[in-house]
Amino acid sequence: MSTSNRRSKRPCRRKRRSGAAWVALSSALLLVGTATIAQAADVRRFAGLPIHPAVTRDSVDPRLHTDALGHWCAHLSGHTTASIEDVADWYRKNWPETSETNITHDGAYESAYVNIEGLKFSLGISSVVIYRITPQAPTIIDIYRCGFSG
Repeated sequence: MSTSNRRSKRPCRRKRRSGAAWVALSSALLLVGTATIAQAADVRRFAGLPIHPAVTRDSVDPRLHTDALGHWCAHLSGHTTASIEDVADWYRKNWPETSETNITHDGAYESAYVNIEGLKFSLGISSVVIYRITPQAPTIIDIYRCGFSG
């Protein structure tokens, strides 16, 4: 039997990744996937979720976080001078399969801000929240893309 046909006697061992390694890998794939999707469509996207075109001063959390149920989530936050109504109309058009909720009486937001007004668009465990803390404040857009395995 030739040496090229022999199998190694050493067992194949897979190196197990730690939770931190999975988070780093997920973050890298998230960035690569976002760039690919953004090039393929007219709408700018964050991890597959649409970003309103007038968003300025946007920032992405450097690490994935877990929600209350333990799902890994990526988060982008941005501001725009566009009204909540304009942003909501845009999301209704560009992400039509979502459910829509008024956050005015949502405990998660109501306890943090007194005069908050806004909407939450959800699909599965991912969401886009658009809100304004005061009538003079810019509209804030928070995008939560959840469901990464850790």
